[in-house]
Amino acid sequence: MDNKTPISVLKLGVKAHRALHRLHIKSIGEFIDLDMKDVLRLDGVGKKTVVCLGVWQKKVASILGSGVVDEAVSDADWKFYQECLSEVSQNRLTSLGICSLEKFFALSKYTFLGRQDVGAIYWEEVDYLQEVLSGGFEYSYDIGCEPNEEERSEKHGLEHEWRLAYASFSVRTKNGLDRLSVTSPKPFLKLTKDVFLGQRGVGKKCWKEIEGVQKKLFPLLSSGEVSLWEPDPYLLSDYPLYSGLDLNVTSLPDEFYPDAPVTSFVTNVRAKKALANLGVKTLGELLLVRSNVFFGLKNCGKNTVRELRKNVEEFLEYRRNPETNISMGESISDLIKQMCLEVGMSVRDADISSCRICHGRTLESVAHDYGCTRERIRQVVAKSTDLVETCFKTRIALDYVGEAMADVVNSNRGIIEMHALGTLLAEKLNWNTPVDEGGVKELIRNFPSMKARFAFEGDVVFRPHQCRDCDEITQLFKRLVRDSEDKPFTLNAEALEELQEICRKRTFFGCEFADLPFSSGYVDELCERSGYRKDGDTVWSDEAHALARGGLMRKAEALLQMYGGACSITELWSSIEALSDTTILKLRQVLSNSNQCFRWGKDEFIHKDFIKVRDDILSIIGNEINQRLKENSITSVIGIFKEYQFTFSDAGVPNEYALASVVANLFSDTCYVDKFRYIHSERPSDGRSSITYYVQQWVLDQDGAVRSDEIKNQLVNGFGMREATVPSCFSRLDEVIPLGEDKFIHVDNLGLNKSDLQSCADLIELTLQSHKQIGVHRLFKKKEIVCFELGIESPNMLHALIQHFFSDQYECRRFPHISRQGRSAMSLNETIERYLIERNGVVSVDDCSDHFESVGYNAAQMKARLPQTANVFVYYPRCLIHSSVLGWSENKSREIFKVLEASYEQSLRAGGFVGDLQDVFDLMEDDLPELENGYGWTADLLASIAGKIDGVQILGNAKRAFTIKGSKGELAKLGDLVSSVVKNVFNGGCSRDQLSEWMREHGVVRKKLSLSMFQPKDGLIMSEYECYLESGEVVNG
Repeated sequence: MDNKTPISVLKLGVKAHRALHRLHIKSIGEFIDLDMKDVLRLDGVGKKTVVCLGVWQKKVASILGSGVVDEAVSDADWKFYQECLSEVSQNRLTSLGICSLEKFFALSKYTFLGRQDVGAIYWEEVDYLQEVLSGGFEYSYDIGCEPNEEERSEKHGLEHEWRLAYASFSVRTKNGLDRLSVTSPKPFLKLTKDVFLGQRGVGKKCWKEIEGVQKKLFPLLSSGEVSLWEPDPYLLSDYPLYSGLDLNVTSLPDEFYPDAPVTSFVTNVRAKKALANLGVKTLGELLLVRSNVFFGLKNCGKNTVRELRKNVEEFLEYRRNPETNISMGESISDLIKQMCLEVGMSVRDADISSCRICHGRTLESVAHDYGCTRERIRQVVAKSTDLVETCFKTRIALDYVGEAMADVVNSNRGIIEMHALGTLLAEKLNWNTPVDEGGVKELIRNFPSMKARFAFEGDVVFRPHQCRDCDEITQLFKRLVRDSEDKPFTLNAEALEELQEICRKRTFFGCEFADLPFSSGYVDELCERSGYRKDGDTVWSDEAHALARGGLMRKAEALLQMYGGACSITELWSSIEALSDTTILKLRQVLSNSNQCFRWGKDEFIHKDFIKVRDDILSIIGNEINQRLKENSITSVIGIFKEYQFTFSDAGVPNEYALASVVANLFSDTCYVDKFRYIHSERPSDGRSSITYYVQQWVLDQDGAVRSDEIKNQLVNGFGMREATVPSCFSRLDEVIPLGEDKFIHVDNLGLNKSDLQSCADLIELTLQSHKQIGVHRLFKKKEIVCFELGIESPNMLHALIQHFFSDQYECRRFPHISRQGRSAMSLNETIERYLIERNGVVSVDDCSDHFESVGYNAAQMKARLPQTANVFVYYPRCLIHSSVLGWSENKSREIFKVLEASYEQSLRAGGFVGDLQDVFDLMEDDLPELENGYGWTADLLASIAGKIDGVQILGNAKRAFTIKGSKGELAKLGDLVSSVVKNVFNGGCSRDQLSEWMREHGVVRKKLSLSMFQPKDGLIMSEYECYLESGEVVNG
């Protein structure tokens, strides 16, 4: 090596090479002449980089001068490099009296840090400087004198070629190999593309360099000079991971499994991702990786390495002596409970899992003991099974228990009774109590590792290859039930004796079946395996069991087939009611959603397998559908049925419901029939899927006027709408207008156009030039003759026609006014307030609703709107009063708010959750502001005013409970209040009746809580009889 040697031969870091590149240093000679102060002036270059370059500069200069590396560093060099430390570190060294290189090397971490006088980060730079000055950096290859021929022949081989190839690598490639701890040819040849490219700072170009060198070095392996893998077993000294992670393990276990997957003991998510990026899949591969490799990966730091170290230590410890880790418990239930707690489950959930899994208790008994539903028990057991199965400690323990069970079973000819197995297993494992029979059964049933080695039949445990005997017993039982004359089959003492006699004639599991227990629990298992259902002493037949076992839809479909394919909804409901709690409305909805059942009448359904129509009728239906869909993309089933009514009736298609079912079942390839019995050329995706569109189409198909009760009947029975939503649907019928008394007609059936109503429009235009709006009744009287000539019989009909034909010019408010489009007419609230003022400010609800109904308003909507008006309050029940009569103002609203706020804070201090308006009225009436005109306060008036004050939130439907918005203990909605009450009053769970009683006493609800008052995000689980927190949290219990 001379002054012209490239600088790349030195093993420098990336930052050091970048600094030299920025200073245009390309050779060794330029590097020796470099002034370190020039490096310090560069932006982004730290003091550690300057120290590294300074040490290399001294050593390279010494090599070029004498040919030998001078490892010693003088005190002068020490003083130069000391200035590279931070000011805090320099002051600390001065206070400790470190003034020479000898004392600096003798400095320890604990002496430097003292009693936390300085931070640990300063010790890192001091420790780094000690390593640099002591010669801790390696060279890429021997940069001394060139070797002679004799030395060259000795070094010729894989090691020498590797060192020469390493010197030719780029800086990025070297850094990538360093992070993977690849410093010798053996791990270099094992290196794969996925592992190398899984780290940061390297790319495909770097891998091409490595791949080329690997191809050159692999031929040397064929000569037998060195083997790629060591033939000796894994030894502790072979794994640099122990020194990198500081594992607290002195020796490997006797039965060491290098092929054990890392997923069986690594629990940290970031550690799993880091191992996946490195391509490490087994324990043997993991122990070949140094800890500094993980620090170069993304999202992998000290905590991740610490968790990985803990997982490896625990895994090796449990592998060393598994029996000592499981024999401390008294039974298998203690083991499972301990493992549930170790994977992060609560004590209550661990007890539930232990009772269900290890003791084989029923869902009902466990649910009764812990005060929760059966579904909650299922969720907890499923969660615990998944967590415990992924816990490597439990898997090791289960393996050990499995070995013990295998020894016991094999020593008894491969079959043993459950009770005897529990006793012998406890003796073998040195447990204080025998294993429960249900515990062994549930272990085999829930854990795949045990299920693969054992099987059980009734109260007998055996090896899995003997399961063919179980199938034979099952077939015998099924034959016995099928051959029974009684339907359903009665499982009495005689039947059990008959079954025992049949099985006694055969030999199962290598012994006489008569010698094995034949319990009622075993019969339950046989029924379940055979597809039958045992209810008490009764075993259901195939059809009945399928009916009882399925959901409501499957039950209904099975019953339809049993009834010959078709029956009324009442008969179907009466049959299902005995097996499932449901209603006729719900049953009708379920059958409407089924793809196996269709309507065959107003209250009759049919199974699709029983729909049979003659070919000539099908051709008529198909031709009519094709012809109508060519003219329009939608047509009604009613129109086709009316045209061919007698032909269809004679062919067995009695009504439009049956015709719609025939089209939906037999013509599904060419058209689509929706739930409103309209035929489309394709499935609709626009606004035609709304129910308003179909109601208007139905009215149009009637070719005349229809009554409101007919429309309501069609909405409820024909389209399945709830009666409560029918008034809102009437208000959206834009093309259906009222015609006289309680009659409606489609606007297209009137035969009118826009020009027929032009005279009415002219009168509206003339009136609106001088007035803000015009009343419909007044307009009808002025144009009464013209209206009757056009067939307009009422003001309501005139209003609807103007709204339909002139909506672009005029804004048709609810009765009784019409205004110009864009100009605000008097709102409904203003109309109500104006009417109250005309009646001296006080009026009953009935009088007010009767008045507005007489001028065209909807009575139900008016009653809902009356209490919502801002300046109208409820003085007494069914009595309204205007705010102007009371002399109401903003100042009085603020006074009311202060009184309510004081009452609410007093309630919170007393341990309550909400304030009570009744208490405010009874105890604090003197603090309320005075009213004018001799009016006094009432409870209804206080509740009405409080609900309209900003900052006050009324909870529930009793109009008494309230909270103050923005307060410390605010409960924003009813769900928050119920959650807080269930948690703090009822310790996490209670019955619905108890909760409703508490809510009634505190003025939250009138009668009873209903499920419609809550939302899924309230954190509650409400059933028909009980309520508890979704998190399962229990307070003080």
